[in-house]
Amino acid sequence: MWRYGGALDDVLVISGEDVRVQELNIEAGWNWDNQVVALDLFVDILNFGGWPGQDLVVSAILQDPEGAVVHTADSRLVEQIDALDVRRNQQIHLCCELITPSLWSPENGALYRLLLTLETRSGHIYDAVSTEFGIRKPTAHAYEILNVHQKIWIEAVEGNPGTYQITNQFDYLSLAAFEPKWELFEDGVSVGHGVLAPLPIESHQTGQLHIPKVTRSHNRKKERVLKLSFHARQSSSWASQGQCVAQAQFNLATDWTDFINWEACQVLCA
Repeated sequence: MWRYGGALDDVLVISGEDVRVQELNIEAGWNWDNQVVALDLFVDILNFGGWPGQDLVVSAILQDPEGAVVHTADSRLVEQIDALDVRRNQQIHLCCELITPSLWSPENGALYRLLLTLETRSGHIYDAVSTEFGIRKPTAHAYEILNVHQKIWIEAVEGNPGTYQITNQFDYLSLAAFEPKWELFEDGVSVGHGVLAPLPIESHQTGQLHIPKVTRSHNRKKERVLKLSFHARQSSSWASQGQCVAQAQFNLATDWTDFINWEACQVLCA
């Protein structure tokens, strides 16, 4: 029984094998020229048996999405273990290459299947692990890089709708070099956009952006999202003119009585 917070519940404890697969990690690498994917399998094996764990074999069987066994000349999917330390993880590295692999996508859910076994050379199986995984061609989308590397942070000021805190994390640039823009979405559809006046916030300083408000009714059933972004006013060695260098999105509460005057936004800001 397990006692927690005054409640009682049954706990089922299953004893595992003394020698077992503790963890399995799969890493993939692309060869762009030859359309080859190199798979590296890192298998952590743990020995609780109190004996050296000799004569063990780790092997893997890889099947493509159609069920055919994948095998290439460069495959190394079997590893013999002559000694296994007691109560310590030991990592085994298996590898293979996939030629022109079937790629996973939301429209085509192609999955490879891996069966990993840990057994003695005489055939006694200690542990087996089965998993499925997909392979995607890596692409560095601009918005992914932007979210990681942007130097302008945009945050909503709590309790003060329409006010946003802007932090300049550039070492040498003033935010006067960038043009702030806004865009309003209703249920995911853009319904308005405009340009704000540049903000003279110096490097490593913080300022506020105020968006004027007026009282007017709106459809409470629609989700409204405000997008604020900063764009380069002139071309430079690291950003072309008009390029987006920072952005953030904010959900606008549907119960606001004060709503944003988007016409005033085009010419006013603090």
